[in-house]
Amino acid sequence: KGLRIQVDRSRPLAQPWASTSVIPVSPGRHVVTCYFYIQFFMHGGEASTAVDVPAGRIVDLEYTPLNWGISAGTLVAHDESGQSSPPDKLPSQG
Repeated sequence: KGLRIQVDRSRPLAQPWASTSVIPVSPGRHVVTCYFYIQFFMHGGEASTAVDVPAGRIVDLEYTPLNWGISAGTLVAHDESGQSSPPDKLPSQG
């Protein structure tokens, strides 16, 4: 149960809702996907974005499901000043 986070199509990490997660990655471009399971295999609220991670820096992402159905969620990156940038539009990874 709960949220699933994938980085570069790696094995999904299960995270509780309303939590903060730190996932160490190497510098460079990474594709982050968030979703939750509606049933055993159906993804709900799926959202993906490409994120450029500078060396020695942290990139903050905020995931918001639009509703508890199969509608896509949103995944927005914030820079260190707290400014948000629009997510890259990526096709669903289903």
